[in-house]
Amino acid sequence: MVEITGRPVGGVCPFGLASPLPVYCDVSLRAYDHVVPGAGATNAQ
Repeated sequence: MVEITGRPVGGVCPFGLASPLPVYCDVSLRAYDHVVPGAGATNAQ
């Protein structure tokens, strides 16, 4: 996974990936003005 995303599993933000990958978001997120993706540490989701 690190080779593709540049980050270990569990801490993968959908932005700034090492390789271009499709990112999918659930349509329910449209209800919010701002969405902050959880990432950065395996225990901080």
